[in-house]
Amino acid sequence: MKKINLKLIVKSKLFWRSVIIILLITSTVFYILQARESALRISMQNALSKTLEEKRVLGSKLLETISGLDKELKARERQIRVTLDRLEEEITTRRNIEARLLMSLEENRILKSRVIRHVRSPKTIELERIVIVNVAAAFEGKILAVNKEYSFVVVDLGRADDIRLGDILSVYRDDNFVGSVKVEKVEDNVCTASILPSWKNEEFKEDDEVKKIPSEKKEG
Repeated sequence: MKKINLKLIVKSKLFWRSVIIILLITSTVFYILQARESALRISMQNALSKTLEEKRVLGSKLLETISGLDKELKARERQIRVTLDRLEEEITTRRNIEARLLMSLEENRILKSRVIRHVRSPKTIELERIVIVNVAAAFEGKILAVNKEYSFVVVDLGRADDIRLGDILSVYRDDNFVGSVKVEKVEDNVCTASILPSWKNEEFKEDDEVKKIPSEKKEG
């Protein structure tokens, strides 16, 4: 009978036991690593989902903010437009008031001047003046005031001088043509005329001569 080698059997058992232990340790480490990787992946997915949700919320808030700003800007534009319209109306009203005031003041001055001349002049001379009045002279006057801001002039010619709305008057200085103006408002003895676009760069002055060629010559 063969003799059993106990040392060999013991060594063999120890070897396989060691192998099993190593395999158990390796499996445990692998399982732990796999569990950690899975937990890390889940954590990263949760973080990514959270980030995407925050991005979506921020985008929604940004769109709401932009929409609100757009509405506010449109509202302010409307307010500015209304304010500008009101300012334009006020400027136009002020311009008309200033023109009427200038016309009224100048008409009063002209009337006073005519009354004074009538009182001081001998009756015979006055009668003679009426008889020999030159119709063409009634269409000659002068600029009383110039408003550069609104591009218009006040002239001492009015309805009494056969001036009508839309008439074109020629302006002269020392017998040299300066430019043309168009009658916009007419009173009895004075009118307001806007400077035509072609002559807005010209300098109109007080006391410049104003002439209108009558459409028909009347016999005196």
